[in-house]
Amino acid sequence: MYPNFDLCVTYTYLKQNLDNSVHLITSTSAANLNKYDKIYAFKMYRHTKHPVTFIPNYYKYPIEEYGPGFIDRPLRPFLLETREILCDGKCYNPILQFSIENRFHPSAWHISKGAIKGKYTPIRLYERFEGEELKRDMPVTK
Repeated sequence: MYPNFDLCVTYTYLKQNLDNSVHLITSTSAANLNKYDKIYAFKMYRHTKHPVTFIPNYYKYPIEEYGPGFIDRPLRPFLLETREILCDGKCYNPILQFSIENRFHPSAWHISKGAIKGKYTPIRLYERFEGEELKRDMPVTK
């Protein structure tokens, strides 16, 4: 597993408004999902399972779907507003902490030494927007 770029960009954008309480949902229980006013679901690949297969009553929650893994859905909400925002993956900190502490757990992510030291900045060089492929400037960091 690895972080979803569009999820991280959306997280960064929403965190700019201090009135928002934004975090990654790690429990899909009904009691937990009922706590939220809005839920953004991101899916990277079409071959991965749709959330409806593991979240009972999926369509009863205030969920919006994003990413190329869903059919005919945009990459992320606030596409225009988030165009130049740098990705912040801090929403993944609980999963990373769990994975560091429980390396051999089936749900733990494999984390490379370089990632632990924070050497990498996730970017997307090309992005489709209103029918065009838009190119970003070449990054100077890894």
